[in-house]
Amino acid sequence: EDNNEPFYRTTYDAATGELYLQFNTVVNETRVDRFSDRSIAELADSLRTLIEDRPLERFIVDLRTNLGGITADGDPLVELLSSHPKINRRGVLYTLISPYTHSAAGLFAMKLEQRTKTLFAGQPSGFSPNIWGEIAPVLLPNSKIAVYTSYAYYQGGLPDTPRTYIEPDLRVPFTSRQHFENVDST
Repeated sequence: EDNNEPFYRTTYDAATGELYLQFNTVVNETRVDRFSDRSIAELADSLRTLIEDRPLERFIVDLRTNLGGITADGDPLVELLSSHPKINRRGVLYTLISPYTHSAAGLFAMKLEQRTKTLFAGQPSGFSPNIWGEIAPVLLPNSKIAVYTSYAYYQGGLPDTPRTYIEPDLRVPFTSRQHFENVDST
C-alpha cells in the first residue's frame, strides 16, 4: 500500500542494444490511481514499437522483486515475448528470478519457460509450479472479519510434479557483499 514504485519500468541502452524491463507487479497500472493509466498490453505495444526501430542484443525481464498480482494481466507481455522473432531467441531473452519471485510472477515465469527460449538467471524462484492464486474477500459470519481466500488453481507443471521452484540456467548467488556495496552481479 505504501509502495510508490511503478509496476513496470523500461530502459534501453543504445550502445549495447540492451532492453531492460523491471517488472515489479503483474497488475495493470490502470487499476491503481497513483500510477499511470498504462496497461500491460500498452506496455507490450510500446516495447514492440521500440524494438522494431532499434537493434536488440538482449531483452532482460527482471522478476526478482515481483511478488505477484493478477495472472491474466501479464498475458499480453507473454504474447509479445513468445511471438516476436527478435526477442524469442536463446541468448537474447533473459528472465531474472529470485526467492522473491512469487504467485502471479511465478506463473508468468512458468509461461515464459513453456513458450519462450528464455534463459533464467539469478537464484531459484520462490514458488511452486502448481499453486492456488487469485484472491477474493470472504466475510466471516460470526466475527465479521474479512479474510482473503484463493479461488483459482494454476497447474504450471505436471499434476504430481515434485518440483517446487524454477532452477536458473545461470545461477548467481546474492551475497552480503553485493548487498552492502550495491552491486548487481546478475
